[in-house]
Amino acid sequence: MCYSYECSDRYVDRKETVIMWGAGLVLLLAIATEIGATALLPRAEGFTHPGWSAVVLVGYAVSIWLLAIVVRTLPVSVTYAVWSGVGTAVVAVIGYWFLGESMGWVKATSLALIVIGVTGVSGSGKSSLINETLAPALLRKLGLSAPRPGPFAA
Repeated sequence: MCYSYECSDRYVDRKETVIMWGAGLVLLLAIATEIGATALLPRAEGFTHPGWSAVVLVGYAVSIWLLAIVVRTLPVSVTYAVWSGVGTAVVAVIGYWFLGESMGWVKATSLALIVIGVTGVSGSGKSSLINETLAPALLRKLGLSAPRPGPFAA
């Protein structure tokens, strides 16, 4: 048997894996930069304080630049959903914990829906993994009639 990406479409090239992980790390850096800039936004006092305004604007510019790098590798729909959703949720939690903002049931539920939405968008491209590989394998394991599990098309 061959357990190499050269023999099967089920194995991913090591270089491709490194590129995907790198894009994920750059996305996390973009999110962290955007969160930092947003958390510092109250210090800019409506952009009347020049120093803090510059920090916030540079933070947003760096975050967008990093996001532009990520979309070279990852789909823009997934990238933007993760960037904006995680950023929104984390900034809301920071606002609650550190900036004295309220957190009622409506806000908490809305944040949960954001997380569910981001998960749905980022996971929607994995339908072939579920429908063509995992589900048939599970059904066959349970002794039920199912087609032979197929390859996962990323």
